[in-house]
Amino acid sequence: MRQLCVMFLLLWAASLLLASASIEMVNMENHGTAVSRVVIGLSGESGTEINSSNSGVQVLIKDYLPSQARINYKAGGLISGVYQQENLVKIDVDGAFRLEHLRLDNRIVIDIFAARPSKAQRLIIADFYSSVGKLNSADKTYGDLHIDYREDSQILYNWAQLLHKRGSTRATEKLAMIPQNSPYYSKAQQLMAMIHGDEEPLPPPPDAKDFSSMESETVVPDTVLPDTVQVIPAREVTASQPSRKKRIFYPGWLLPIALLVMGGLLAYLAITRTPKRRPAVKKPTPSIVASEAALDSKTMCRMVGKLTSDGWTRKEIARELKISQAEVEQYLHLCHRGGHDDPEV
Repeated sequence: MRQLCVMFLLLWAASLLLASASIEMVNMENHGTAVSRVVIGLSGESGTEINSSNSGVQVLIKDYLPSQARINYKAGGLISGVYQQENLVKIDVDGAFRLEHLRLDNRIVIDIFAARPSKAQRLIIADFYSSVGKLNSADKTYGDLHIDYREDSQILYNWAQLLHKRGSTRATEKLAMIPQNSPYYSKAQQLMAMIHGDEEPLPPPPDAKDFSSMESETVVPDTVLPDTVQVIPAREVTASQPSRKKRIFYPGWLLPIALLVMGGLLAYLAITRTPKRRPAVKKPTPSIVASEAALDSKTMCRMVGKLTSDGWTRKEIARELKISQAEVEQYLHLCHRGGHDDPEV
């Protein structure tokens, strides 16, 4: 019993180690003053909880192994600070923001957007969505921009590029809406020719200055999970900065030792512990008493004889007594032979 308890405790400890995770790194990148992305990398599977408030975002790691993450913080965006407190990653945000987050394997991706972006910031957000593979969100952002700015050729051209990337036939429709006096007209005609596969020589490329106002786009497969959006009100910016804590290293040797001890214990139990066989208990077989068998035959003879004298047929007697007709004949033969005389028959 004691060995089984020890084995159970070892299995429980190993399962806790396998289900726990440490915070390995926290990376962030800024996309102007419109979007900031924070990626938290964990060492394994672990439950997480994301909470937001006026001051920023807090990410709680539930099954936590002590560690100190490598934090890569870049100033200049919406985020004013990123730091770790035990199993909590805190992200301070300046001003009002909205939040989108998702989980990809052992990574937690948090996107922070300006809550009330300007036109230029909305274009940056649309380009960000396209670069990270959120093509549906990018399409919707360009559509909203076109509703607010009907005559803007840059929005139409960037939108057409996105639609062409998605393989949508609406790209030609957006390119046809760009007027000839627009600086994006020549680029629109080149994209139109590429879409339709025209063999005629394309017009000369536009001046390099026209490309300075356009943002590059990167094709990424649209494999991102649905967005989770929260809007957070503005707050006052404080100048306090968190102090760095002492670096703690993750004890990587603990799990192999626990698995080795558990394997040795299981091997020991398999070799030494053999189940004891209990002697088989023979069940007593009831002895058949000749008098009981005779009494049963005598009773059956009486019943068969009585039913026969009442006019029952052999088939009816067999069905009633649940015996075969041959047995009915045998009992009648015994009665007629006088083996079981009955004065009533």
